[in-house]
Amino acid sequence: MNNLSLYDILVGQFISESTNPDDIGDQYFDQLNEDEKLRYSIIDNLRMILSARQGSVQHLPHFGMPDILQIYFDTGSVEPIKKEIIDVILMYEP
Repeated sequence: MNNLSLYDILVGQFISESTNPDDIGDQYFDQLNEDEKLRYSIIDNLRMILSARQGSVQHLPHFGMPDILQIYFDTGSVEPIKKEIIDVILMYEP
């Protein structure tokens, strides 16, 4: 379980691969090789980061994405949105 985050271990499975509640537990992780564990962990982390609204996590005020529609209206460009996505991933994806 070298490539598992604490969150993955506590949940008992990767959310991105969640299909059957009976799969939860150590036996689920034992079926995966280390590369698969790392890949699924990254996918789940990216999904959490990019789907969270910035400011919704009190102890991490910059976690998540700001209002991208507002960024687009303010700038008229998608470039600042691309930059924001890159910045938030670099900050919060281990």
